[in-house]
Amino acid sequence: MAKDEILGEIHNLKSEFTGRFDGVLKAIEETRKEVTECTERMAGAEVRLSNVEDEQVDLKTVVESLQTRNKHLEDKVVDMETRLRLNNLRLVGLPENSEGFDMCGFLESWLPDALELNPMRHPLVLERAHRIGPKRDTNTSPRTVIMRFLNYKQKEIVLRTAKTKKDIFYKNQRVKLFADVAMEVHRQRKQFDVVRDQLRKLGVRHGILSPATLVLTYKEKVHKFTSPVEAKIFTQKIQMEMVETE
Repeated sequence: MAKDEILGEIHNLKSEFTGRFDGVLKAIEETRKEVTECTERMAGAEVRLSNVEDEQVDLKTVVESLQTRNKHLEDKVVDMETRLRLNNLRLVGLPENSEGFDMCGFLESWLPDALELNPMRHPLVLERAHRIGPKRDTNTSPRTVIMRFLNYKQKEIVLRTAKTKKDIFYKNQRVKLFADVAMEVHRQRKQFDVVRDQLRKLGVRHGILSPATLVLTYKEKVHKFTSPVEAKIFTQKIQMEMVETE
């Protein structure tokens, strides 16, 4: 092969390799740009993610603050509602229409006799009294009566006497008197019902302190619970100890 042909082939190869190399360099450059763009996007995403995390921390702080404030306001509302009901009592089980057309007059006359109250310095005076809810069918339980005493001390005398007497009747119909509490307090107290039933079966003295604290006496020591779960665990412990000592 002539020298010129060899040089021509070399030149052709050189041109071919140069073209391919340029293509490789171009591909590398494009890849580098894509990597750079990805890196920049990742950096931007990390910044945004960091900002979101910071915002979440701030929002969590705000939410916790609002929850605390809301709980405080709820407690204040419950406290205010409880105070508004301090002069109230609830009467459960009184047959419908027993009061006639004057609920206050009926209760002012009937309560002292039913509770066998000693002659009082002043007669009972109710500010108002009424049944709760719409009138029901005769086959259903009578509606609860709510009464508001004009004098707080008289309400306390009636409630204390009712607790001591335990059994109160209207014409052979057993009725019950309870303190009137806020709905939230009533809900909290209801959560202790199962535990209280168990404590009654065990013969453990107990009661509810205002607004919703279970207090019981075991082995001459007083225990207080605001959590029904903790009260249940402690009651189970008492039951196990009683079984072991049998």
